[in-house]
Amino acid sequence: MARVTGKRREGAFKTGLDPDVETQSEDRAAFRELIAQYYQRFHPNGPAERCLLDDLIYCDWSIRRFQRLQAEAGNQGLEWYSLLASKAAAYESALKTLRDYQANPIPGSALSTDTLKVTIH
Repeated sequence: MARVTGKRREGAFKTGLDPDVETQSEDRAAFRELIAQYYQRFHPNGPAERCLLDDLIYCDWSIRRFQRLQAEAGNQGLEWYSLLASKAAAYESALKTLRDYQANPIPGSALSTDTLKVTIH
């Protein structure tokens, strides 16, 4: 996943996701809207929560992409199943971790965003 650090994106929040990189030729406006919806819903506090939220958004976007590609492939779409299953599992893991972290923040924690990062396959 491409990351852009230190830049302001989508209004008042920071994200490491770059619609110009993540979407390639796909609908960048739709990706920006998805980012905005997630940031408005979860209001991440700090880099660890932003990292988890970015993983969640990336998984959601990938699932949507894979579903579209699977539909376009027709009967050959069965090979997309493992990709969809992997992204769905990563999405659920990121969502659970983000909710747990937001419900039980660790003040002054030495945990870095790398420690909390969900691996996306």
